[in-house]
Amino acid sequence: MKSEEFSTETAILHLADCIADELGLGNSGEFVPNPIHPKVMKRFKYLESPAKAMETEIRDEFFSAPATFV
Repeated sequence: MKSEEFSTETAILHLADCIADELGLGNSGEFVPNPIHPKVMKRFKYLESPAKAMETEIRDEFFSAPATFV
């Protein structure tokens, strides 16, 4: 998390990537999900990963997105 110019965007992208990994959406090639960086957790005031709380909404959006292109 070293980018100061785009720190908000960097943190959001990192958080989204970790949540997607945790939910098994896509394939980053990693064997286990990357943990959310502690600074990002603190920045967004999370005590634990928000993936489970967001899972239903994320899965609905994830699986409906391909229909947009068909």
